[in-house]
Amino acid sequence: MSIDMMLKLFVAIGLSCHLCVAAVPTVSQTACTANGNECSGIPNSACVSTKCKCNAGFIETTTTCTKAVSGTSCTKSGNECSSIANSACDVTNSKCKCDSGFKETVNKCTAKSKATTVSTTTITTLFGATLLVFAFRDLF
Repeated sequence: MSIDMMLKLFVAIGLSCHLCVAAVPTVSQTACTANGNECSGIPNSACVSTKCKCNAGFIETTTTCTKAVSGTSCTKSGNECSSIANSACDVTNSKCKCDSGFKETVNKCTAKSKATTVSTTTITTLFGATLLVFAFRDLF
């Protein structure tokens, strides 16, 4: 293998190296036993059927459990929702909810959008794969 080919390989591997990193288990991928000690490092979670699960009112955000907008209890005054931008108290359910035109995104209310988003992981993977193809095109 030529030096030029080796350099292309190293560049391709370096740019797509995120595939080489071991994944950290999510909350729901964390195995636990009946005593649930394994979940104690994840605040607001408990052991349910041998897996850690977020408690009621909390949403799994990869490796943590975050209080959901809709998990925040409120009273008629609605003061409990004032710390969450673009939300108000739904007095029927006594829970905070996002205002019209906004959607719940984990622990905040974000504007509804019709735009399509593509994750950076997808873009990086495609870019890395393309570089690998070009690096080895002479071998095929």
